[in-house]
Amino acid sequence: MTDDYEKYFSDIDNKVKELYEGVKKINISSNELERNILKELIGVGPLLSSREEVIRLVSVVGQIVNDLEGAAYRIAYYEILRNAPKELINKMHNLAEKVVQTVNSLRECIYLLSYNPSGILEAAKKVVENEIDVDDIYRSISVESLSKNLQANELISINEIINRLDTATDATVDALRLITILMM
Repeated sequence: MTDDYEKYFSDIDNKVKELYEGVKKINISSNELERNILKELIGVGPLLSSREEVIRLVSVVGQIVNDLEGAAYRIAYYEILRNAPKELINKMHNLAEKVVQTVNSLRECIYLLSYNPSGILEAAKKVVENEIDVDDIYRSISVESLSKNLQANELISINEIINRLDTATDATVDALRLITILMM
């Protein structure tokens, strides 16, 4: 029985680490894309009237990806989380899903910027709604983790992850503001 239990958790750990490696590759691609965009902007020069906003947007999107990669790394390699209360882990899972929805809505806004600017308002509404939901879940986990009798390393691990997820979501709203400026 113990062998089955260990194999089960070993398989889960391997899958989580594999997923993290995928996120890491996305982060590396994002950094490369950011460099290429900045190189293109330098080439276009003064012809682009909103150049600074585009540069800031690229930077904010890079920050979002970096925060998500940092959270994914901690989820994959903080083994202390395997002992955290299940209800906290479930809430963290819900938080992560809502963050993904928020980032996907932002991605849709960026896509619509060049394709269909009139559709941005609806996608922007989803970003804001999801960000509000993320804040609620984040606060709930934060309060609950502080009120539980957790070991210090469990508490720090949980808070590092949820802080990175919340920071990434806050940055989506910053990116949305920049997209609004670019629409003008």
